[in-house]
Amino acid sequence: MNTLLLSAFLACAPSSFQDVETESLSARVERFDEALDPVNRISGVLLVVRADDVLLHEAYGMADYELGVPNTTSTRFCVASITKVMTRLVAWQLLIEGKVQAGSTLDELLPGFPRGDEITYMQLMQHRAGIPHRVTTPADTWRPMSAADVAARAAEHELLFPPGSRSSYSSAGYSVLARVVEIIEGEPFADVLRRRVFEPAGMKDTFDVDHRTLLAGRARSYVPGRDGLLNAPLQDLSFLVGAGSLVTTAEDLVRFLKAFRDGTFGQAAWFSTQGPGPAKWTGASNGYHAFLDYDPETETVFVFTGNTFGGGAGQLRTALPKLLAGEDVAPRPRPAETVEVDAARLAEYVGRYESRPGSYWTVELRGNELLIADSVVLPISQTEFYFQNWSKVFTFVRASEDDPWSIRNVGWDGEEETWPRVDS
Repeated sequence: MNTLLLSAFLACAPSSFQDVETESLSARVERFDEALDPVNRISGVLLVVRADDVLLHEAYGMADYELGVPNTTSTRFCVASITKVMTRLVAWQLLIEGKVQAGSTLDELLPGFPRGDEITYMQLMQHRAGIPHRVTTPADTWRPMSAADVAARAAEHELLFPPGSRSSYSSAGYSVLARVVEIIEGEPFADVLRRRVFEPAGMKDTFDVDHRTLLAGRARSYVPGRDGLLNAPLQDLSFLVGAGSLVTTAEDLVRFLKAFRDGTFGQAAWFSTQGPGPAKWTGASNGYHAFLDYDPETETVFVFTGNTFGGGAGQLRTALPKLLAGEDVAPRPRPAETVEVDAARLAEYVGRYESRPGSYWTVELRGNELLIADSVVLPISQTEFYFQNWSKVFTFVRASEDDPWSIRNVGWDGEEETWPRVDS
């Protein structure tokens, strides 16, 4: 297996990275950041590694904007769905060790789960069980939840399709998988992760804890408003146990990638990604935003852990290879002007829109502002709104005045999606 050649400096500096003089890359990233609109500038930690060299390891923005506490390279962030990579790894370890079979059903593993005789262990891992993406209520997201709690919520929902008939990305399905892992291992999922993943990889700054734990250096999270940042909604991300609840650092993600690729986790790492090729991991939830991109040909790793879900970090991700190659890249501009939209028209857009089976975007009206994913969207026409999280335009469309609104989302590749409104 092709390994990431980070062992030299990680062995010499287990707690902090060796510095390499890279002023030019740092300056290019800084210019890119300064060119972003003020609401969506970078806030978090960026780590760029090539082979044995740390090319950039810098912090931007604030861990707490109200108290004026800056981010540092050791600040801890929730990395959302990157959690799933580690859950999937553990699930594969149990398969390879013979503690469970790919075709084992939930009837055997989690007795009492509806249609458990149809859902297999492998289907949970592959998002093919039919469990909706979200199964919790807004009230559930405000309190600590265990894997057993989320599995119980999942059991209350109808499946989206017959298990195994197709796939649909499901965070709740991964929480059910975490509960199954707990039952097989006979200990809480957080303890399984620590024993099987964090400790072998030397990840001393990675935790699966709820909001009650006093965790030093944990950043608060934010979403973009019209003229500045807003506090992200108060949530306890344990409702995403196994799917999006981990808090970690950029350094620990690199340690995980190294262990993932150098054989520390054995065959399970290979099987969980179907081979030793590039890695491209993404997480975004409740204001937190993280990514890890690895190119095995150049042995380059780009890692970002952040606490504002604005468009800056996403644009930075696309620009980083060019910035590293010595180019200056200009970010996409925020709309120079916005328009006034009648309050009655804004109210028509309020509701839930389904982007994929079981996954919904909520459009809300607060005062005279329209919000999507808790972020203010900027009106640039009566039907077009700039979605700051992705630095792109969402358009409300309908076939006739008697039809409900849908959201048209045009991807950067030109591919168009239409998200129907499913609940007002």
